Amino acid sequence: MTLGPTLAFLRDIRKEVFETEQDVTMDLRGLRRISPAATLLLAAEIGRCNSFRPRSVWGIAPAAEDPQIVLAALGFHDAVGSPHPASLDEWEGVARIQTGTSNPADTARKLGQVAALARENWDDAAFCDRVHGALNEAMTNVIMHAYDLELEPNLKSKAVMGSWWIAGLADPGTDHVWFMALDHGIGIPVSAPARHAGIKAYLAQLPKSSDEQVLYSIITQEGRSRTGLPQHGKGIPAMVSLIKDRAEEGTIWIFSGLGGYLLDKRRATSTSPGRIYELPFTLPVPLAGTLILWKVGRPISISEAVVSA
Repeated sequence: MTLGPTLAFLRDIRKEVFETEQDVTMDLRGLRRISPAATLLLAAEIGRCNSFRPRSVWGIAPAAEDPQIVLAALGFHDAVGSPHPASLDEWEGVARIQTGTSNPADTARKLGQVAALARENWDDAAFCDRVHGALNEAMTNVIMHAYDLELEPNLKSKAVMGSWWIAGLADPGTDHVWFMALDHGIGIPVSAPARHAGIKAYLAQLPKSSDEQVLYSIITQEGRSRTGLPQHGKGIPAMVSLIKDRAEEGTIWIFSGLGGYLLDKRRATSTSPGRIYELPFTLPVPLAGTLILWKVGRPISISEAVVSA
């Protein structure tokens, strides 16, 4: 599944359950491949719909082995409350899908399980602490801002209030680890301008404001010095900073509303120079909430960081 068709597919399921009050049967027998990110999105959407109306969505498993393996490895069946195929082996280096709400103890425990992938792959304790800290800040912002009924009064009828989903996996054969985080809240393009006078003022100066420009303002800190609320969005800039300053290479994708942002850092090799590439973009289908895909590469040693500074 690619993102545009995946979001359209999930939107159609949500419409059937929430608006037409129809039950949905998902026939996945023809599915040949599914990415970890699509697995997280699918599990969360089924959870949202079934929380709104129990047993409103159920499905028929893929016939192909590849998607079966991915779904089982990421804990999809446990996340949606369906039987786990006993014949499929679990992957190593995977933090299975965790879901939670605003319970601080529950959040800390589940984030710790996902962040533990860092310590399993890298010996740099300070670097691993920064990974864990950025994840914690991102989820704290979800709890604080994503489910704000003052900004979206109808949100309660459209989402599992306060819910978030996280997962992670080590990229086989590399030093890379992927972390994934999702919420079904109001989205950054709604919450950031409403809660930050500086960001709102910055966007007002532009000829035309868009969701991707809001995301970019959060990442670049445009308007931040005038907001008086430094916590909002702090997790995402920390993720970006860690890739830019402390990882050999890495990638972050952020999707919220109709906005997207990509940062990709490639390390220098004997045949090509290193580079950092950034791109705000528009999504073909809106994402109801925020999805973060964060790939972190091997940490730069302290001596290497000093030399490169």
